[in-house]
Amino acid sequence: MSTLEVNKITPVDGGTAVTIGDSGDTFTVTSGATFNASSSNLANRPNAQPIMINGDMAVAQYGTSNTNFSNATLVVDRIKGIANGLGSSGSVLTGSQSTDAPTGFEKSFKLEVTSAGGLDSADNRFAIETKFEHQDVSKFFDNNAMTLSFYVKSSLADTFAVGIARNNQNTSSGGNLYIANYTISSANTWQQVVINIPTSSTTTGETANATGVSLEWFMDIKTGGSRTGASLGWNDTATAVQINSAAADNGFFNATNTWLITGVQLEVGTYTSSTLPPFQHETFGSNLARCQRYYQEIANEAKNGGNDTSIGITNSYNSSSMDCIIQFKQSMRAKPTLNQNTGSNMFRWYGNGSSATMTSLSIGADSNNTESVNLQQGSSITTAQGSSGNLQTMASDAFVAVDAEL
Repeated sequence: MSTLEVNKITPVDGGTAVTIGDSGDTFTVTSGATFNASSSNLANRPNAQPIMINGDMAVAQYGTSNTNFSNATLVVDRIKGIANGLGSSGSVLTGSQSTDAPTGFEKSFKLEVTSAGGLDSADNRFAIETKFEHQDVSKFFDNNAMTLSFYVKSSLADTFAVGIARNNQNTSSGGNLYIANYTISSANTWQQVVINIPTSSTTTGETANATGVSLEWFMDIKTGGSRTGASLGWNDTATAVQINSAAADNGFFNATNTWLITGVQLEVGTYTSSTLPPFQHETFGSNLARCQRYYQEIANEAKNGGNDTSIGITNSYNSSSMDCIIQFKQSMRAKPTLNQNTGSNMFRWYGNGSSATMTSLSIGADSNNTESVNLQQGSSITTAQGSSGNLQTMASDAFVAVDAEL
């Protein structure tokens, strides 16, 4: 293979276009450049960054494994469990970041049934979900056909469903749901799935930073209720999430099955597996920064080798309290909530020649915004007005983070 290194290519004789390469060639385009190359299908990409955040499953701020993965839990950033009806059946799930990945990727998200049981009753289901802000994606779905693709691997060779929901499926504001089935043709083998999504009805009325589109990969839904009556394609529905009956009752939770996913990408336009643009790999730092719009760790003792970890410098406005102003690494989607472990001697404060341990922290009243937060003590301390100090983790499992997930 030959390499040509140039600083710039300029059309001759006052021209405005340069033709490079041949059909089937692939090119890497520097961020901010414009490159009209129909053979590599890059012309339709509206963003320098991929539409899907953390599609390669590289960022896992929540930890690399959760042995009780259920409703609203996350491991890999932007990938969340949606569940009901697994309790009495005895099904126990583990979600983890895995190094089992197809060629071209290093990580995947893995869902594993570690204790088999099944779904409890009609309409019970489990899905893996990621959400997109209205301001980021609805402009694409309003006027264009889209293509969803991903790499998937499962121990269960069967039919599964994926749903693309708009406006939380609220038909009063134009929401609707696209349903597609895909089949695992060979167990325990990575395969790429490409799904074409035709233009949907225009939606209006969503708040800019609220959910505009949700992607949901359904592991299983139990038949006998209303969730399995959707047709393949776009469905105008104001009811709860539905799937096509062909993908229901596949028995995923009846045995110790596994399901892995990576390489998730959304593209503007209609593509096949042979014409799909290449996956847009970001640097880890860029990927992490985009994830931190939704979740940011402030301090985590376990990730610091079990050593006490500084949270921030404090200032005391009276003799029994402290303020710790945290400036966020990235602007957050909305005012965040506090995510922390609580318990005896979880955090420690030093200041004014004394110290105090705390079971928890709190967010100061009227101090929470998308740029910073004021952390305060969860219990009283003894200090001096105007004195400074230091707030840090103390317990081996202590952590504190801010959460603005959709």
